[in-house]
Formats: sequence, C-alpha cells, structure tokens
Amino acid sequence: MNKEIKFRGKRLDNGEWIYGDLSHLVDGVYISNDNGNNMAQVDHDTVGMSTGLKDKSGKEIYGGDILAHNGESIGYIVDGVRGYCFDVIYFSPEYEESWALYGVVINDFKGDVEIIGNVYDEEKGG
Repeated sequence: MNKEIKFRGKRLDNGEWIYGDLSHLVDGVYISNDNGNNMAQVDHDTVGMSTGLKDKSGKEIYGGDILAHNGESIGYIVDGVRGYCFDVIYFSPEYEESWALYGVVINDFKGDVEIIGNVYDEEKGG
C-alpha cells in the first residue's frame, strides 16, 4: 500500500497556500508541487499535513482547518498525542477538550462536516 502524504503551507513570498511535498532545507521549510518543479519557501508555523479525510464537499482536511457541522463551528484540527499513541485530533474551544478526528468526522457526524476556515488565516486576520 502506497499512501501519498501531502502538506500545505503559506508561501513567504506572496502569502498564498501551496500544496505538495515538504522539505526542510538549511535556509527554511519548503513545499513543492508539480514533481518538484514548483517549490516555495513557506512559513513553518502554517504547515499542516493532510488528514486523509475530506469534508462533505470533497475538500481535503488539513491540520489547522476549522470544521463546522450545520453551520456551527465544532473545532479545529491539531496534531497531538492522546494516551500513548499519536493521533490526529480536533480541539473544541467550547468544551476545552480534544477528540480523535476520525471518530468525530466519520462516526459522530457521518462525514457531514465542512471546512469554514483555518486557524492561520483567522489569527492573522486573513
């Protein structure tokens, strides 16, 4: 089984999102797409990995995305450790708790969630 691991980050040169492979080089963090033909340095604080899940419109869910169900924000995606294992989790500011992302998106909401933004654009006013 060959699973593609994708990342996204905000470009330092123009502030736009770029999606693809992640590289750590001497002078910074880069993401390249188009088989490495298009590489850009990104703000390392904005780098998020694809969770492998999609929202109800088919949009890939990445670390930092804010999710909603029926128009109500339910939390945002973070990477973290739950118990003794690494898990992709989402954090709910309302309850100040975190849950496993897969269980929430697939089991609780049956895939009926949507991405309504991300914490990086929200924090920086964009």
